[in-house]
Amino acid sequence: MMSIEDRSAIVAYHKRGMPIPVIAKTLKLHREQVHRVINRYQETGEVKDRHRSGRSRTARTPALREKVRHKIQRDPQRSIRKANLLGFWDKEVWPSNSPDLNPLDFAVWSIMEQKACAVRHKSIDSLKRALEKAWDEITPEMIASILHSFRKRLNACIAAGGSHFECE
Repeated sequence: MMSIEDRSAIVAYHKRGMPIPVIAKTLKLHREQVHRVINRYQETGEVKDRHRSGRSRTARTPALREKVRHKIQRDPQRSIRKANLLGFWDKEVWPSNSPDLNPLDFAVWSIMEQKACAVRHKSIDSLKRALEKAWDEITPEMIASILHSFRKRLNACIAAGGSHFECE
């Protein structure tokens, strides 16, 4: 985006009768940029920005860029995400997102995927029907086995103090 000073200089040179290519060369700008500023000035009589709809792009302010640069220079090995979030929540409060502790993720979805996706589906409806059929085919014995395995996983997680664990 061009500064208001550059736009004012373009208009001043234009008022003195300087041609667009010469203005562009003098200010080291592209001719099209100069042409656009002159046209806008002739339409509105102003050089300031027009009102824009939508959210302003505040993430690119010089102050914010400097803040990010400073954080990176402090410790270039640490990501900005870690620098901002470290200590935000205690380890005990951090929400779990482990597929190892979700019976649907570690067992049920893989069973359904294996059954429903054994063949290619030509439509979403076909896939939905196959998933519903796979869901209906899960027996109470399978659920009991999954829950037994889930208890083992919970105990392994507790034994590891919530850290990484391996479970057979």
